[in-house]
Amino acid sequence: MKRPKCPLCQQSLKHEGETDEKGNPVEEQVKYWMHNPKNLHEDIQVTGHKVCVEKVKRLYPGFDSPTEKDWGNPTFPVIRGQSVSTITLQQFLKLEIL
Repeated sequence: MKRPKCPLCQQSLKHEGETDEKGNPVEEQVKYWMHNPKNLHEDIQVTGHKVCVEKVKRLYPGFDSPTEKDWGNPTFPVIRGQSVSTITLQQFLKLEIL
């Protein structure tokens, strides 16, 4: 079974509610809004790692609340190693995470 991926770091997400041997959550996940890359006039709710969302939010505070002005030439934040950058719509679609 293919696991969903975090749109920010492209790493697989654990299943919600998955716990370790002590009953603690394996990883914290959060939901946020982004433009649907296949239809920019629609927003979708996606799930990402909490640490990834917090890391991106430090540099791009409004990334999780897209606006109409983003429709013309949207960019999507991604984490590569220790750095956060933005990529174009075409580059994001090539990642095939959604």
